[in-house]
Amino acid sequence: LLTGRFTGEEEFTDEDRDEFFTQPKFTAAVTLAKELAELGDPGRLAIGWVLAQPGVVCALCPPLPPDEFEALVEAEPLDEATLQKLDELADRHGFI
Repeated sequence: LLTGRFTGEEEFTDEDRDEFFTQPKFTAAVTLAKELAELGDPGRLAIGWVLAQPGVVCALCPPLPPDEFEALVEAEPLDEATLQKLDELADRHGFI
């Protein structure tokens, strides 16, 4: 979702049992991802959110091409104002 490749109009089969891959939740998740992208790079926001959690000293990332990995390495813990914005977006779209 954070990559922006989904439109919210995808159709899934009965084998797609995850609650996030059913409507209307999937469309809400796509809308949330688009609004997150307006705040900054979604990958860096995700890593920054993880790093801002109490007791966390590092974040694990999946295998990525070197240029994408370098962008994530530069992520820093998010400040309180950004964390609050993320919470407000998640709440508005029903994910909190």
